[in-house]
Amino acid sequence: MASERPRHLMRNATIWVNRLSQIGQASEIGFPELKRKTEEVFNAGMEVPIDVAMGYEKIENSFKMTGFDPEILKLFGLSIGTETEYMATAANVDDDGTTHSMVAYFRGMITEVNPDHHKRGDKTELEYKMSFRYYKLEIDGQPIYEIDPFEVKIGGVSQTAGIRRAMLVG
Repeated sequence: MASERPRHLMRNATIWVNRLSQIGQASEIGFPELKRKTEEVFNAGMEVPIDVAMGYEKIENSFKMTGFDPEILKLFGLSIGTETEYMATAANVDDDGTTHSMVAYFRGMITEVNPDHHKRGDKTELEYKMSFRYYKLEIDGQPIYEIDPFEVKIGGVSQTAGIRRAMLVG
């Protein structure tokens, strides 16, 4: 029987950028919003239109840093075809004290660097926005999502295998 107490509450997180730990440097770490791409269908004989799944929206994300780290700043605008690896890790804790590991792997590029305006006496942050070609989320080592432009797995199970077989590519 499942506990009625709160579970998997994110208590803390950090990010690695290009395999370099940024613990204590990131002030905000985003996890991507996942969204299905749908089209409304209202064909002959139907009384009510329905949404039909057509794939998934582009995977984007962001994080904020409180320092102007030159190594991260230089990752913006790299040559075409260059991708950077990111990994976000989090400690999710149940109300009974049980701790869970959450790890998100990303591969893609920084698309925007947005520095705050500097005001003396206040911290200044830089927001990095990213677009990904690969995303994988694991909780306690178990796969939750794994997404690239050609394959989507949920809980380790391919959601696109039948379509790929029909196209003779999988």
